[in-house]
Amino acid sequence: MNILGIADSNLELVDYSDILTKIIEQIPQQQPFKISRNKNHLIIDLETITNQLIKQNIANPISSRGISKSATVNFNSNTQNIFNQQIRQIRDLLQDKLQELARDNNHRDINSLTHSFIRTLQEINNQKFSLYYNFPTKPNVRTSELETRLNDVGSNSLLKFHKLTISVRNINQFTQDLKQGLSNYIEEKLDQESSEDVEDTLEILDNLTNDKSSDFYKLQKVVDSESLGKLKKHAKICYLEYLAANLATNNHPDLVYLQDLIRRLKDMVAYIDDHDKQDGDYLVSYGGETINYRDWFSRSEVFDSLPIIPIISESLGETTSPDGSERTFTFGLKLKFNNPVQARGGKPAFDYYIEMINPEQEEFSQESQYYKKVLKIAFIYYFAFATRSNPDQEDYDPQSELTYNVRESFETHFLPIFQGTDEDEKSKCLRGIIQVFNQYNVIKKIENLKLLLHAFIKQSAILAPQNFPVKIGIYKGILESDIEKISNGLFFNQVVERNTKECLQYITIGDSSPDTGIFCQLPGNLKIEDIRYYQTSENQEFTIDYHGIDKIQKCLPVFFLPKSDPIRQKTGEIFINIPGIIFPYDQKCLNQGHYNSVQSFIYQFTMALLINISLRIILEDWKQVFLPIFRLHEGSEDKPFEAEKFMANLSKVISHLLNNKYRANSQGFRIKKLTDKLAKGNALGSLYSVLPRKFSLDQSADSRSFSLDKLALIVVSSAESDGLFKGDRQDRISTIFGEAIGIKKQSDNQIVVQLLKTFSGNYLSRNLYTEPSILIDLIYDLYHQSGLEYRHFLYIAKAPFTDNLHLTQVEDNDEDEFYFMSPTLIQSLQSGLPDIKIYPIFFNKYYVRKKKTLYQDSYSLKDTANLLNLVEDPSKNVVVFFNLFNGVSVKTKNEDDRFYNGVMSYATLLNIYQGVLDDQHIREGLIHDNFLKQDILQYLTFFHFYRFEKKLVGKNIQIKLDPYDRVIGDESLRKKCLFKHMNGKTDFNSLAFLSEVNSILYPQNQR
Repeated sequence: MNILGIADSNLELVDYSDILTKIIEQIPQQQPFKISRNKNHLIIDLETITNQLIKQNIANPISSRGISKSATVNFNSNTQNIFNQQIRQIRDLLQDKLQELARDNNHRDINSLTHSFIRTLQEINNQKFSLYYNFPTKPNVRTSELETRLNDVGSNSLLKFHKLTISVRNINQFTQDLKQGLSNYIEEKLDQESSEDVEDTLEILDNLTNDKSSDFYKLQKVVDSESLGKLKKHAKICYLEYLAANLATNNHPDLVYLQDLIRRLKDMVAYIDDHDKQDGDYLVSYGGETINYRDWFSRSEVFDSLPIIPIISESLGETTSPDGSERTFTFGLKLKFNNPVQARGGKPAFDYYIEMINPEQEEFSQESQYYKKVLKIAFIYYFAFATRSNPDQEDYDPQSELTYNVRESFETHFLPIFQGTDEDEKSKCLRGIIQVFNQYNVIKKIENLKLLLHAFIKQSAILAPQNFPVKIGIYKGILESDIEKISNGLFFNQVVERNTKECLQYITIGDSSPDTGIFCQLPGNLKIEDIRYYQTSENQEFTIDYHGIDKIQKCLPVFFLPKSDPIRQKTGEIFINIPGIIFPYDQKCLNQGHYNSVQSFIYQFTMALLINISLRIILEDWKQVFLPIFRLHEGSEDKPFEAEKFMANLSKVISHLLNNKYRANSQGFRIKKLTDKLAKGNALGSLYSVLPRKFSLDQSADSRSFSLDKLALIVVSSAESDGLFKGDRQDRISTIFGEAIGIKKQSDNQIVVQLLKTFSGNYLSRNLYTEPSILIDLIYDLYHQSGLEYRHFLYIAKAPFTDNLHLTQVEDNDEDEFYFMSPTLIQSLQSGLPDIKIYPIFFNKYYVRKKKTLYQDSYSLKDTANLLNLVEDPSKNVVVFFNLFNGVSVKTKNEDDRFYNGVMSYATLLNIYQGVLDDQHIREGLIHDNFLKQDILQYLTFFHFYRFEKKLVGKNIQIKLDPYDRVIGDESLRKKCLFKHMNGKTDFNSLAFLSEVNSILYPQNQR
């Protein structure tokens, strides 16, 4: 059943009929199924089909217009019907092939054949096998409580947190201020015209104020949505100034490098904001690609490629004052210390980016928009590091760093070359820049600055807070200067109508001093604070067990195995006695130079479709089966084979889809580490982390009993499946997906945490945050189904923060601003369920510097009064109610990878759901100090431990900091489900596609 209805006419239509026809033609000619010689494995070699398909001329499922960012499930009625028929036909053909194999091997049907490969988990997990796992019990796991204190010293603190608060005032009168600024400008420009003409023009302005299609409104929206990014970029410089001011008392000789970095960053901003220059003065080109430095520099992330620069966390809270006049945003701060870039073998940032701009490094040149990247990096690195001072010279004076005129050098030696047409000269210039960096030993200055900042951040003294007054201003350069056009109501130059993003260059962030070039402004403030956390005397100990392992009677291992000879040998050694299903594949087929983009899509599309359908056929008559999915990898972590990456991602998508009805999890094993007992044990611990776990509080005189019988966690996110690069967000199609976790009390001091099910479905984005039936049905089933009957639900979704200042008087749909927290959606979820308690919560991470020695590995901060130090919201709309800290440092070669530790911060919304939710039950469950809150936070803590993905041995058993990374975040399914269409540019969403396939083959009541 297609829940999308008719196709969205604004989106790219998809038509898979040709590739599916070719698959249908190939299946009868091949036999992808066979039994291994020892009868232990069902081998499904689908490359017998893909190898034939990539030789054929197959029509592109989408047009070649290149307008789509993504295209997956936007069918019209005709292509939808054909698609449905072809998917069923492929299922039937594969089923016939498997049935044929079953009968040839003396099995009456597929069910009987499958039964021959199914064992109990204990039989699979035999001590004689190389992949034996003993499912250990871990006693004496401990957590401790933290608190903040007003009158304690820094040396007593365990954690140091640098907090950034950005506030913008007068937001409720911005429309009027913008109108007044325009009125003043109009009167100034038309001072020679008649008063009647001026009044007519001002009347036109009045009519534009509430017109959402006007340039006046468009400019407001740009200021509304983009100003925070500019403020965050400015805050990075302010944080460096904050550190420099506190370092100044030390009179350290390396302080000059920090002062110089600040000076150079400000020079960059001043150069870009020089409004005596025209747009054309910032145009540069290289390799046939052109960028405008002024336009590009407006982005908030432009400094992030620098080796040492502040990093600002995701928003921890957004609040608005009760009178609506002030908007406040809270973030965490940390420093980047020339950290390794994960791509290209994990080289330090400085080395990585220097290699990128080196014309001799051809491997980078294959990347999309490579030459634009070079132009950007060259600009930032020239301003940051161009020099004539060498710290290794005997007469070196560190203060000379502060006298080098980098802007003059840039405009003299760099800009003319890259505004010219001589490509050889440009490459020569880039080589010269690298030579200068090496000749003047720039890396030594970077290392000295890193050591200085390392030492300072480690110091225990608490720094005083500092305020940085700022203003958001709009330059007059964005206004029309032609009097006749102004008289006709054209108040802005063409940039507003042509491309609102280009308006960013006219929005400036500066200090509070007057500026005659600005016609409208908003006052604001940046505040940086040093917050400390201290340990209390409250500790808790408990035991972690796997639960119900002996009851898993149906276990069907699945193996994704590369075909190379070394892996075949290892396969024989490891898996020969473990029955299951093997999907062999050529691990090198997707490497660069092997398949082109068309063949790569054909391969990935076909493998995803046929693996999914094959597993569904095999499992169709089975219930309560556990499928551990093993993947062997020949490639290294730094340089994995592309096909191995694809299979890893696909196996996670397949696992998610299977967990709707069965239990499945996927884990990779690197051949080189199979003899490493610790690595193998941790990998198996991760593989089996999907199984239920039991948590038992240690009995003591002061221990309390659990009062809450059941708690369900609903985790929800979405991934775009169909959308245009420049289309309206409402016109997109998205896949809603997530998981339901059940936490159930077993006895007064024991609870069990387990995955209940996963879900996924495709929806038009305009309906995404109002009434998605898949979420409504899930809550209904968990509420009513016998044996479940949940009443308390933690509803966890992406933080509903938009980075908007809320300036416009004509607001867009407020529902969209809350995403999956929208009041309409919450209303739909609880409709008809009278005693249900839904607690909408969201989370974000920030980073802290920990004390060298900690007493435990896991800490929590539960006291709401203490947490007010994190997000201060006078309107009490956003309340942070819980923080969890993982104190274990990851052992890596690079100290900077473990210099900071993450903190998970939970918050909820109040005063938002009037008439929908009773705030009182949210307060009782999450805010007020009572038994219900204690149980909910305790269960939430156990969930973090449940997602611990290593073997339960040793001393360092701690919470998994982010237990939601399968569903929410940059490394979740929303990223892993994507690969490119034939054009190499448009995203194909395998989760959306396979969800659609499963809805056709197995309607909702069967899945």
